[in-house]
Amino acid sequence: MESHWGGLDCAILNAGNAEYVDIQNFDSVIFERMMTTNYLSVVKGIEACLPILRQSPDPYLVGMSSSVAWQGLPKGQAYSASKAAIRNLFQGLYIELAAQNIAVSWICPGFVKTPLTDKNDFPMPARISAEQSAKIIFQQLCRKKVEIHFPKRFTLLLKLISMLPASFSSTLLKGTVSQS
Repeated sequence: MESHWGGLDCAILNAGNAEYVDIQNFDSVIFERMMTTNYLSVVKGIEACLPILRQSPDPYLVGMSSSVAWQGLPKGQAYSASKAAIRNLFQGLYIELAAQNIAVSWICPGFVKTPLTDKNDFPMPARISAEQSAKIIFQQLCRKKVEIHFPKRFTLLLKLISMLPASFSSTLLKGTVSQS
């Protein structure tokens, strides 16, 4: 890559798939797949690009997390855990890489209309188009905003719920579980 393009100024690491947990047939393999696809692929991307980014005059490292990184949701435990791991990783990188003048951001979108979310069989409040999402991400990346999250009417609500006492937030979210 370096010899062909001359270097790397910005790496946006975005890997993702979603599988949902059937609590009646709990399967750890789903968690393994989610961590491998969503988290470890990003870790390996960092390993590959960080040495090259260090040579840039204005390096920028970005990771794609999710708004469910703040609050695990029913059936989404494996996905949420993998995206929370990314958010946590990038929070640590932000602190540590600041000394090397490497900007770090993480993106925590809500529901975006994509082929992945088209498979969901549950309500997706405040879902926006991929075009709207791209515009928001681009604007925020240009400002090097540390944590990018949208749409605010959804993501701020999840952040608020995650700050409530666990007994209260859990009771609040129990209503989202369909009785099957």
